[in-house]
Amino acid sequence: MTLFLTPVCLKKLNLQIRKMELSEIDAVLDLHLEGLEREIRLLNQIIDGKSVDLSGRSQLKKILWQMIHIDEGRVFVAKEDNLYLGYCLATKKIYPAEIPPICGCINGIYVKETTRRNGVGTKLFKMAVAWLKQEGVTYMELYHMINDERAGAFWKKMGFVNVQYNCAMKI
Repeated sequence: MTLFLTPVCLKKLNLQIRKMELSEIDAVLDLHLEGLEREIRLLNQIIDGKSVDLSGRSQLKKILWQMIHIDEGRVFVAKEDNLYLGYCLATKKIYPAEIPPICGCINGIYVKETTRRNGVGTKLFKMAVAWLKQEGVTYMELYHMINDERAGAFWKKMGFVNVQYNCAMKI
């Protein structure tokens, strides 16, 4: 079955990109699970055996709650009127034996399928980068699915280069 998606034309004046508030956890969690399902479908194209377990929703909610309350991480949301369009999770990691010792990491970014190619992901990413720069970060890294060509093209456009392979094996 082929699914055709109609792109959403964003009303530029109503698009908000900002730090997530505590009251928005459930909306962002829904987006996260939507993105996770897509990521697992991509993974299963290479090596099967993973699925989404919605019973883990409460644990994911705690993780998002922690991200709001720690200095090492931020969650940014994209919202137009009352519709949540995407989110970005960014963290700082400390590597004491490396230079630079602080590394920025994009731990997750997701934009609703019907909203893509409107600049939402770019704006979320730029907000995360601005926060990381403010925190003294000068180096960033992230991971994405090797067979997700759209994500690869997006990250290349943002300035990232491939530097390593992340391997998986079913046992």
